[in-house]
Amino acid sequence: MKQTEFEIETITPVFMSGEYQGKFELRPSSFKGLMRFWWRAYYWGMNSRDLTLKELEKEEGKIFGTASGNARKSGFSVRIRNLNLNFSRQKFSGKNGFVFNYLSYGAENREYILPGSSFTVSLNISDKGIEKDVLLSFYLLSVFGAVGAKSRNGFGNFVIRKISLEHPDLPDFTFLQQDFLDKAIKNDNIPSFNAFSRNIKIFRLKNSHKRWDECLAELGEIYKDAKGKLDERLRCDKRQYIASPIKVQKRLGGRWRLYDRSFLERRSKPYFMRILKTGDDFDGYMLYPPSKYCAGLDRDRNQNRD
Repeated sequence: MKQTEFEIETITPVFMSGEYQGKFELRPSSFKGLMRFWWRAYYWGMNSRDLTLKELEKEEGKIFGTASGNARKSGFSVRIRNLNLNFSRQKFSGKNGFVFNYLSYGAENREYILPGSSFTVSLNISDKGIEKDVLLSFYLLSVFGAVGAKSRNGFGNFVIRKISLEHPDLPDFTFLQQDFLDKAIKNDNIPSFNAFSRNIKIFRLKNSHKRWDECLAELGEIYKDAKGKLDERLRCDKRQYIASPIKVQKRLGGRWRLYDRSFLERRSKPYFMRILKTGDDFDGYMLYPPSKYCAGLDRDRNQNRD
């Protein structure tokens, strides 16, 4: 068995929990699931044709295992150790408190770990044939993704500080470099899920910041303002095409109640806010890998045609 260790440092607060939602817990299964997500996104992009989900699942199963049909065990495991974590339960406050609470809505009462926390992620690979794909999937997660709840909203970002083994045969790509898009991404088709394609859009803040919170606050304000301009207050006719469900508060019988105003099925937003640390500076990015949404849909979730 071959083992590669990554020493990790968190850049933004991380929300992650197990059985008890309010208690923080670093879960190896969460890392593995996210590695699967970004491997699938990359595998789609590096192929020049419109792959079927069955084809994707077959290749994916060789690396990450399958739970249905002819069940197959994954050829690697994830272990987390050397924990040096700083915890907090405080709600975000100060000048950026409002936008942070907006971005973390639904997780604001959970325990989380602060930026500057560190731990080691060990990838123990028993199948040599999948080694390159396993390591690549973790690099993709570190470069394009994040971990834990609200990871698409800029939380859960981390940086790899040290790697126990160098792997020179892995592709050389850096976040947002144009040659990554030109060389690695070949697919012109847009899939039904978030994946790399030549239609991908990447936005970068004009200026760097000296603090992670200032960087995330600017990203969050841009996203919040743009989303808020789509509909009038308490309406979600257009906003739900970004993410669904959308719940609004309505006062009834002297109490405020939450109502789901969406007529579309549940969907995570296709935007990924990313904070990248380079030296002492923080740069903010928004990644948009487009996907087909509502394609071929003739009825909403209430079975209405209009």
